[in-house]
Amino acid sequence: MIVGEICDTQTGWTYTQAGRPVAFVMPLDDPGGATYIQFDNWWNALRFALTFAHYNGCEYVGGPES
Repeated sequence: MIVGEICDTQTGWTYTQAGRPVAFVMPLDDPGGATYIQFDNWWNALRFALTFAHYNGCEYVGGPES
């Protein structure tokens, strides 16, 4: 990624309606096309989202609010 380039992907983590933690990768131009990856615990979802953001130069947007 070039410095100053606008990233076209966001990643983060959240919970499903059933309460399961998931990480997501979402293209900004197609939010409905987000990919969700289910995990057994929230810290693995967080780790995936942070690692994906770091190695792919995209924006980490956080997790659920308490």
